Amino acid sequence: MILGWRRNLQNKKETAIKNGTRRRTGRDGRRCRRRWPDRKRERKAMEKKEEFIMDRRANILVTGGSSSGKTVAACNTFFKMIGGVGTQVAFDLVANGEAAGSDISYFAQLYSGMVRGKLPVGNTENDIYEMAFRRDNENICQISWMDYRGSLRTRRRGEDEEKWEEFLAMLEHATLFIYIISGDVLNDYISIQDGSVENAVEKREKEVDIAVEVANIKTLMETAKSIREDAADTPILFYVTKSDLIKYDDDERKLDSLLSFLKAHKLLESNHKIMGCHSTLGRDLKLSEDNEIIAGFEPEGFEIPLMLTVGYAISESGREWEEAENAKLDAAIANYEVDIMKHNQEKGRIDNQFRTKLFGILRRERAVLKELEGQIEEARKQKGELEVKKAQLEQENRLKQYAGDILYYIEKETKGKYACGIGRDGEKISLKDFF
Repeated sequence: MILGWRRNLQNKKETAIKNGTRRRTGRDGRRCRRRWPDRKRERKAMEKKEEFIMDRRANILVTGGSSSGKTVAACNTFFKMIGGVGTQVAFDLVANGEAAGSDISYFAQLYSGMVRGKLPVGNTENDIYEMAFRRDNENICQISWMDYRGSLRTRRRGEDEEKWEEFLAMLEHATLFIYIISGDVLNDYISIQDGSVENAVEKREKEVDIAVEVANIKTLMETAKSIREDAADTPILFYVTKSDLIKYDDDERKLDSLLSFLKAHKLLESNHKIMGCHSTLGRDLKLSEDNEIIAGFEPEGFEIPLMLTVGYAISESGREWEEAENAKLDAAIANYEVDIMKHNQEKGRIDNQFRTKLFGILRRERAVLKELEGQIEEARKQKGELEVKKAQLEQENRLKQYAGDILYYIEKETKGKYACGIGRDGEKISLKDFF
């Protein structure tokens, strides 16, 4: 599947992204149109109902080295989610947009192939899959899954130039960067560290593979910084696929090895929020020499990267909504406080005037004071109602509740064995810091 932009980056910014469209070739060979996120149009639609004024979109950029499992990850994520996950709260995923039917057929074909033992053939073309993330059958987030399959060190020549411009567009709009690290690369790092690689040539080959992976990651960070002012504020999720290839059976040790890898290669020395996770096609997966699945196809953990991204995206939207609502309430409360102060000052002026001291408060002045007291009482009442509303605002933040449900699923229902937050010193931190 081919993204059809054939224009330079500047024209792309001024036309394709501005207009919200791009051209692509469908799997049936026909030309069709896909739309980039049009936040302005989405906001207008959401403003029709107060509870939908929060911007709810996640643009997921998935990158990684060759044969790292990007296609397999997209396919298994979709099929894991369409059946729903979670017991106390149900989450699921649907394909949407003009290409929904072809996307579903494509994923179904790939997944059926894996059930029969056939791993997907590597795909070198970029693609974007449009999906909707749902909770209890309610759409809570629109998703653009942006799958970049080119090299992160691509030079702008010929076809590579087009792919690189597509990558820059994806990078510019990404809610979160996902970099896939294949489990065999991480296992090579572990083997070098523990001294189990004795052959010098083999060790050097593994070191070269690791160096290429680290260079790719640094290129991703540096390129994002060159085109986005908010690059340092955009989280990175290091996603280990094929974690069955890691020599450790324990999930905690698998995540620990990822943290060690990132720290050893100085990939944590940035302002990025960083998370880590892993998935596998099966803990006891067995492959033939021809890379066919013999036994043990039991996909695990594929929904976690998606749920981490959606949880982060909607929690950010919920936070922004709550801040905006708080600001409006604070302004209204301040106005009532000003009114109360002015009315009290007027009462004080009447009480302190010379005539009142000589003759007492006259009928006309008593009427004015009574009216002022009524206005003060009403202002205090309105202010109190706003303060109560402000105190209840957190409970009314539905996106924050959804993010909490996602966090509950990751930490409780999956026992937190697939993901963790990562601190700048390489220590595990709570995923709450991202939600």
